[in-house]
Amino acid sequence: MKLAACSIIYLDFATLMAGVLAALMSSMDSAINSMSTVTLSDIYRRYIAKDASEQQLVKVAKILTLIFGLLTLAFALWQFDRQGDTGMEKYGKLLNVIASPLVCFFLLGIFSRRTNTGGAVIGAIAGIAFVVVFNGIPGIVEQQLEWINWMWVGGLAIVVNLSVGYVASFLFPPPSNDAVKSVYREEVETED
Repeated sequence: MKLAACSIIYLDFATLMAGVLAALMSSMDSAINSMSTVTLSDIYRRYIAKDASEQQLVKVAKILTLIFGLLTLAFALWQFDRQGDTGMEKYGKLLNVIASPLVCFFLLGIFSRRTNTGGAVIGAIAGIAFVVVFNGIPGIVEQQLEWINWMWVGGLAIVVNLSVGYVASFLFPPPSNDAVKSVYREEVETED
């Protein structure tokens, strides 16, 4: 009787783990397929083979899926090898590198009519440099300064990114009135 009860517990645990792994695999294969589709549509079809046949596009999509799958596997094995940080800390540090520039692109575009692409890109580079100096990139670049906790670095990087991006926008010509009109959908005063 005791053996049967233990077997049922292990069977329940195994079924639960199979469900978790199936959900994880589903999410990962969707992400890999999305990356290959975006690369195929935005890069291969637009710049490399504009007149490619459907058969050729399917073949390239399969190759891209294989490449992205192998890159994902290599990254996972490489991060597994680094046992120093917790999974949450690794994820947070990687997210700080990627998320702060994206947030700032939107914020600069929404709240400033003077911001332009050059200034936003310079701000993003400054924000990424701030993150790399204070956080590092797990497995790639080690942390240079340790007096700020990794949880604060993302918010501070947004402040650096916004400040540098806005000021750097004055190094370039302002956006045209047509560009500002298309974004803000209102009349823009023309300078005479």
